[in-house]
Amino acid sequence: MKNNLDKKQASEFEDMSQQMPLEGEIRRSESWYRYLFQSGVMGIALSDENYNFVSINSRFCNMLGYTEDELVDKTFIDITHPDDVKVSRAAVQKVKGEKTEFIRIENRYLKKNGQFIYCQTTVSEIPVDDGKGIYNLAIIEDISERKKAEDKLHSQAKFIDNLIESSALSTWISDENGTAIRANPACLEFFGAKAEEVVGKYNIFKDEVLIKQGLISELRKAYEKAEVVSVFIDYNFGEVKHVSVENATHKVIKSIFTPITDNNGKVLNVVCQTMDLTEIKKAESELIESEEKFRNMTEQISDIIFLTDDKGLLKYISPASIDIFGYNPQEMEGQLFMKFLKKLKFLKQ
Repeated sequence: MKNNLDKKQASEFEDMSQQMPLEGEIRRSESWYRYLFQSGVMGIALSDENYNFVSINSRFCNMLGYTEDELVDKTFIDITHPDDVKVSRAAVQKVKGEKTEFIRIENRYLKKNGQFIYCQTTVSEIPVDDGKGIYNLAIIEDISERKKAEDKLHSQAKFIDNLIESSALSTWISDENGTAIRANPACLEFFGAKAEEVVGKYNIFKDEVLIKQGLISELRKAYEKAEVVSVFIDYNFGEVKHVSVENATHKVIKSIFTPITDNNGKVLNVVCQTMDLTEIKKAESELIESEEKFRNMTEQISDIIFLTDDKGLLKYISPASIDIFGYNPQEMEGQLFMKFLKKLKFLKQ
């Protein structure tokens, strides 16, 4: 009898000895779970199939401005922006229906103060042993500041986009290799080309006109050294062969190439703005020609002809001044006209 009792006690002791390490492991595991759950830098929430909160960490409570007791009485649907409820439900159903490991979505949650915050929510499922089946696990990251920055960049990009499109100045943008990736309406009209004939096809380093005029090495400074480059080009559109250009005219243009770089100074794009100087150059040529004709005419007549500026300074005197005044034109230019006449006693003192 005593032997049987000793054997039973020994067996029970052995069972207890085996259970003690196991219970210790469970307690350690639970401690680690609570630590990770509560100390996470992201919000964490467990909910059942009806979106009722089962467990919420302090980070998620702080993000929304609720206490845990206040938040646990709500559901995920209660704190989700109305426009995002459909997306949130779909994410949960996809994880459940397709057995996907996790789904990541962007949505908005309602804070206690009535404001919404933008979050990135990662949804997954975890099985539980409490007889309630499977819980939804949500890991929530507040991305409000990132969204603000993205919205700001989007607004700036839209502003620049509108500025380029509405500009009367011919503007086109190339990639780092010199291939056009965009051209505004003014550019297409100026060059007499269609967008599909320019974008993705025109390359600055294959331009027959620029090659012929020896400008390629200068233009490479914009792409290879991130320098702003300005060039004057006697542009004959009829010489362009590698893209289709309807404009076969001849123009004098000035093009400014401005590099766009990243934070390391690497060229990402180059913006080219082109001004048509044809009429200006034509006017300059006509003025030079007119001045030449005037000079030839005045040098053939015996009467003296002079020009003064708005201050009365002599700017031009015809060669007849030698015979009439005894002075070379060069001696008279720059002097006050009235003072010079007094010197010659043309006027009374």
